[in-house]
Amino acid sequence: MPQDPSCIRVVHLTPFVPSPEGHGGNRRSYQVHRDLAEAVGEEAIATIDRPLDFVPAAAQQGWRRQANRVRRLLRTLRSNPLKPLRPTPFTPFLFSSPGLLARYEALVRTPARPPVCVVEHPGFFALARINRRYGVRAVACPQNIESLDTFVPSRQDILGLKAQALDLASELKVLAAWDDRLFISRVEAGLAGGLGLQGAFYPYLPGGEARERLLAVRAARARGPSERGLFVMLGTGGHPTTRAALLWWLEQARREPLPAGVRVVLGGLLTEDLATPERVPPGVELRGWIEPGELYGLLERACGFLIPQTVGFGAVTRLVDLACAGVPTIASEQALWPVSKPPGVYGVPNEWSTWRTQMLRLLDHDAAPDDSYHAWEAAQARPLGDVVRRLLREA
Repeated sequence: MPQDPSCIRVVHLTPFVPSPEGHGGNRRSYQVHRDLAEAVGEEAIATIDRPLDFVPAAAQQGWRRQANRVRRLLRTLRSNPLKPLRPTPFTPFLFSSPGLLARYEALVRTPARPPVCVVEHPGFFALARINRRYGVRAVACPQNIESLDTFVPSRQDILGLKAQALDLASELKVLAAWDDRLFISRVEAGLAGGLGLQGAFYPYLPGGEARERLLAVRAARARGPSERGLFVMLGTGGHPTTRAALLWWLEQARREPLPAGVRVVLGGLLTEDLATPERVPPGVELRGWIEPGELYGLLERACGFLIPQTVGFGAVTRLVDLACAGVPTIASEQALWPVSKPPGVYGVPNEWSTWRTQMLRLLDHDAAPDDSYHAWEAAQARPLGDVVRRLLREA
């Protein structure tokens, strides 16, 4: 990060650590950071990640913690008065601690032309007031429409649906506060556009070290056959929509066993807690978090990858990573709506018989990856650089 604020042209705010490894949030932030560096230069970017670290330890304990909770609650109730009756996790003030706001204001308060702000989460809404004060232009690059992603009421839960609708209205207000919007999902871009908030589709693509590692997997797969019947499935067990999909898949595998010869390694944070040992279907191994080195080894050997998705919005970043790595992928059709379908992905409905049939088709898959991914990748939009350069000119 530059020491002289006058050198900063972009302030990048993300709840995640930009990294080529880790979950989809890390890898999307890494893509955003790389695209910004290409547009303005690495030395001109100030990144604020892990915003909850700006909350002092004293504020997280005792009466100060309670006072902060009350303050956040009152602020949130103004946007959604149903929360006392039907609590929902969404709040536009998630990242609004005095320490964070002071750090941000110090970066943009400069006698020179103000930088552009790039925001990855609606929880940074409190920054909009500072932006107005100093003439900072801002673009939102949300990783999800959070009000639709973090809370999944049933169709019978009318109060929950109403609470979620109010959260969505609040999130649309947040999106309207920025000067432009770039969505990771075509579905979310279409939803926002239909409601009067124009924005563009900004698809996830691996780059830098992430792309290099995936292409190394691709090269390894081209050198030898895959391991017969080995499938891999990853997901974050603590993420509501992902957990719902994984539980659905495991329940289907319990009711009707996997095809003979199929073995599935299911990994990711908290996935080891998805089922008790006696409830794990035969042929399935719950691994929990898998270290990157081991994961890449599994991808080199697997005959296929599995991505169930029964509910939710957003975009599954793994779809593109797997296409880059040349790993054939079976995915729920719903997971394909937000993206331009990459090569090597087989979309299936959420019907277990179709999943079993497609797994059988890939059981002995050992074909070397072709070159179709590179042509697909070259055709994808990369709008962030153009938007940031335009906002810098307009500032």
